[in-house]
Formats: sequence, C-alpha cells, structure tokens
Amino acid sequence: MKREVFRGHELISFKDNLVEGRIEWDDRYETDMPKFIIDGQEYSLEEFGIMMMSCEGWNFKLEIIEPTE
Repeated sequence: MKREVFRGHELISFKDNLVEGRIEWDDRYETDMPKFIIDGQEYSLEEFGIMMMSCEGWNFKLEIIEPTE
C-alpha cells in the first residue's frame, strides 16, 4: 500500500498496482461483512472500495488462493 497526503486528505493506493492480503470476517457487523488485512493493517469493505477508486475505469483481475500457497 502507498500512503500520501493530497490537499489535506490521506490517500491510500496500491503500490505497483498489486495488493496482497487476507480476507477475514469483520466482527463490527452482525452480517457476513468482510474486512481485508493488507500489510498488517485492517481495512473495511468500504475503505477497500475507496482505494479501488484510484483505478477507476481500469480493468482488474482477482485471484483467490488458499492460505497454504
């Protein structure tokens, strides 16, 4: 993840257009809502979506791999 401040706002984006992490259950919600652990930091689904907007209009590929790989 890459962090920078622009016009007083912290922007978090993907370094080298690649993100790796882990999907976990977000216990702040009573429903099946995911959270993402990236570089040791927790991000909600909403926060992850905001990060994705730095690539608006681009295509993406999502690969899910088992924890043993």
